Amino acid sequence: GKAELIVVGGGPAGLEMTGNLWRFVRGRGRVAHITLVAGSTLLNGLPERARRIALASFTRRGIAVWKRTR
Repeated sequence: GKAELIVVGGGPAGLEMTGNLWRFVRGRGRVAHITLVAGSTLLNGLPERARRIALASFTRRGIAVWKRTR
């Protein structure tokens, strides 16, 4: 079956970890359902444009982002 992977933390480190995890899985020819649990919001404290770009990138890759969730 497909692996279910969850990264907790919507800051820059959580985003980097999620993206690297996606590349790691894909680089091995595997498929996984990856979810980032962002807490209050994605990239809190950074400009809205940064949040939109990150969210669009994850959406294109099929990565789920849960906001306002702990």
